[in-house]
Amino acid sequence: MARAVLVDGRSYAEAVKQYGYRRQTAYAATKIVLQHSKHFQRAKDLEIAAGVTRSKKKQNTGS
Repeated sequence: MARAVLVDGRSYAEAVKQYGYRRQTAYAATKIVLQHSKHFQRAKDLEIAAGVTRSKKKQNTGS
């Protein structure tokens, strides 16, 4: 059976024991990160659609 491992290498069970995290708390934090990620991706897609990208800006200012 696979164990869930957190970013710092601890298992979910260890984090629950040390910090009192609950699955609902972890899900709520993950949901916020995903919302910000989707917002960033939409902004990036809009920049691409408008033809404004960082690489193009660098090319224009460097010439």
